[in-house]
Amino acid sequence: MATLYNVPTNENEMNIFSFNNYAEHVKIASAIFAQYGITVPIYPLDPIPLSDMGDWLLQHQNLHNIMNELLGTNSDDLTDVNFKDPQQLAQWIWLHAQEHYQAADVLQLT
Repeated sequence: MATLYNVPTNENEMNIFSFNNYAEHVKIASAIFAQYGITVPIYPLDPIPLSDMGDWLLQHQNLHNIMNELLGTNSDDLTDVNFKDPQQLAQWIWLHAQEHYQAADVLQLT
């Protein structure tokens, strides 16, 4: 999960983030099913389609909304970001990683 805190600065780093983000969503969904018997959908989050992120951002936000509602964790709007703006990206990465950290903590995955 530590890689979710790294701010990507190039395409390779974005691909690493994308893969790890997807893997963490699968891990969280599996733990929710094992602990609560609830199936969380898994959308095709990897790779991130940087040329057309609209659907990706909405699907990704939907997963976070489900996760946060089930676990009672903090929820942020992760749909409002310009990945080409380094400051916005850095803030988004932090908020996003914090949500994963909180979920992992509740599910005792840490």
